Amino acid sequence: MIIFAHCMFLYAYIYVNCSEKKICPFAFSFFFCCLIGIVATCCSNEDVKTNTEQGAEYRATLESLDWGTDSCYVYGHKTPDVDAVTSALAYAKLMRSLGYKCVAKVSSPVNRETEYVSKKFGFELPALKTSVKPGTRLIVTDHSEYVQCVDDAEDAIILQKIDHHTEGSIKDDDVPFVRRLMVGSTNTIIYACYNELGVPIDDEAAKIMLAGILSDTNNL
Repeated sequence: MIIFAHCMFLYAYIYVNCSEKKICPFAFSFFFCCLIGIVATCCSNEDVKTNTEQGAEYRATLESLDWGTDSCYVYGHKTPDVDAVTSALAYAKLMRSLGYKCVAKVSSPVNRETEYVSKKFGFELPALKTSVKPGTRLIVTDHSEYVQCVDDAEDAIILQKIDHHTEGSIKDDDVPFVRRLMVGSTNTIIYACYNELGVPIDDEAAKIMLAGILSDTNNL
């Protein structure tokens, strides 16, 4: 219920803040989304405390990672769909807000749906980078298999894995930080990460995550 509420709250956010109201296809969605958002954000003091503690632990884990000195690349899977591309964009943006040099990339060209969504919602797509050098720091989103990862990922250092699929050849135990949940979209997980870390979701981040959630869940 809470995950669904999170998705609908993002929907309402964009409806309210975007000048082009055509993004919301149904007139009643605005009122329904506002109601869901209010319900989702009504929590007890104990819930707030728990979330604050989780956020502190999350931040401490990130600080302990071996980030190196060069940029860390955030990749979705090969032949990327909307969720793969937008999850990489949203998570790279989250990491940058915390001071980490993270850049979203794609390992193969995006599809037409992703191109359309990026133009409609007004965000730039990641640059194409088909392989990485040994020792490159990576964060992988929306996949858990080396065969789906950027070329030469086996020789890279995977710092984090954010995914909503079953465990694959990129083993959870081999990655310092893993957030893997069986939900409809990787962006649903990333939305929760923003909230857990207490990072405000701006207009661009909301659009990016909503695009991935709507696409991977067939419009919820």
